[in-house]
Amino acid sequence: MKKFFITVGVLMIIAVGYLAVRPGSKPEDLNVNQAINQAQEPRLKPWEVNVGLYDPNQEPNKLTKLLESRLKELGFKTAILAELVDPGAVNQEIATLLFRLNTQEALAVVIDKAMAKTSSYRQGQNDAILQDVIISAWSIDDINWGSFAELAGKYNNPDPAEVTVSVINIGAESGTAAKVAGLLKDAGYNQAIAKNAKETEAKATKPALIYYQRNYKNAAKNIRKLLADQVYAGISYQIRLEQDANVVIVLGPKDIVAEPEAEPPAPTINITK
Repeated sequence: MKKFFITVGVLMIIAVGYLAVRPGSKPEDLNVNQAINQAQEPRLKPWEVNVGLYDPNQEPNKLTKLLESRLKELGFKTAILAELVDPGAVNQEIATLLFRLNTQEALAVVIDKAMAKTSSYRQGQNDAILQDVIISAWSIDDINWGSFAELAGKYNNPDPAEVTVSVINIGAESGTAAKVAGLLKDAGYNQAIAKNAKETEAKATKPALIYYQRNYKNAAKNIRKLLADQVYAGISYQIRLEQDANVVIVLGPKDIVAEPEAEPPAPTINITK
C-alpha cells in the first residue's frame, strides 16, 4: 500500500510538470512577456550617453543653456564645449551631430529622444571626439523641447527690441539705408543701424535682401513683411551663419536684375516618423 501511494505521488508530480510546460500554455505562466519586453528596449539609456554641446562663446548663450537643461531633463550626461575638433561641422545650415565609430547606438538614442521627429540633420563620424555624441549645429526647430517648448518658442520669436539689425547700402541711393533703419526703429527694432558697405562686402545681387543668423528666421520674416508693405515689394530673406548682427539687410540699386537662386543641397537624412 505504501508503494502504491508513492507511485501515485510521483505520477501526480509528473502530470503537474507536463501541464506547466505543455504547448498552448500562456506566456504569463512562464514569465515570457517580461523577457520579451526587456529584449525590445534599447540597450542604452540616456544617462549612459555623454553629449557635448558646441558653443564657442566665452559665456554660453541662453539657447545653449536651454538645450543643456533639456538634455539633462531627458537624462543625458551633458557638457558645453568651447572647442571642436571638426570646425567644418559648425557652419552647417541644418543640424549636425558627430559620433564615433563605436557610439552609433548612442547617436540613435540622442536622435530618438532629443531631436524633433521632422528634423532634417546630418551625421558625421569623427573618432577624435571625446564625447559619445556632439551636437555641433542646430536650430530651435530641430529639438524636441518637451517641457521647455513654451520658453523655446519665445526665443524663436524674439521681441523686436532684442534683435540687432544692420542695414548696409551697396549701390542704393544715398540715404536709403538710414531711411530703412529709421523705419525699423519706428517699428520697435531699436538696435537697427545704417552702415556703409566695406570694400570687402560682396556686390548686391538684388534691390534688397535680408540675411539672418540661425534662429532668427521668424525675425527676418517679420522684417520682410514690414519692408515689403512699405518700400521693397519683392524683398526676400535667407540664412547666413557668419555675420555680426542677428539680421543684416543689404540694399542694392533698385534697377538691378536679381540673379537666380541656387537650390539648397538635399539633407543627408530626413526624419519623417
